[in-house]
Amino acid sequence: MPKEALRLGIASGTASVLFPGTELCRRREVDILMPRVRVQPIEHPVAC
Repeated sequence: MPKEALRLGIASGTASVLFPGTELCRRREVDILMPRVRVQPIEHPVAC
């Protein structure tokens, strides 16, 4: 479930910058962006 929450947060933040000023994003834009958000684990580099 944290992965879905992260996806929703990213889609919402992205949608919010699509509108001028302080206008809030709309659910429609968030729903359009959600399938495009990919969350992948970060691989830790091997310590020397």
